[in-house]
Amino acid sequence: MGNDLELVDEEKDIGVIIDNDLSFEKHINEKVKKATAMFATIRRIFQYLNEDTFIPLYKALVRTHLEYASSVWAPFKSKHIELIEGVQRRATKQLPSMKGMTYEERLRKLKLPTLSL
Repeated sequence: MGNDLELVDEEKDIGVIIDNDLSFEKHINEKVKKATAMFATIRRIFQYLNEDTFIPLYKALVRTHLEYASSVWAPFKSKHIELIEGVQRRATKQLPSMKGMTYEERLRKLKLPTLSL
């Protein structure tokens, strides 16, 4: 009848790591790490990336990690927003046609929205 619940520091549910203080720190760090690793894999496999090959690969393999269930864990701390946005910032900088452009110019040219919520 009256079973006590076990106190845990974090719990993973539907792929989202929820911690006691709802900061989602570990979840965000893991998602950034996974997205960065996925982009590194793309860079190893493809010798040359242009805009036509980059967009579908990036959206399917990298961005999905950063956006999954984001309505639940939406970052509100600037350090988390910068971590998440940094993945896209670094990825778009890798395209040869984007050299010398600002981040905002790269997003406009690639028709990508910012990851900031």
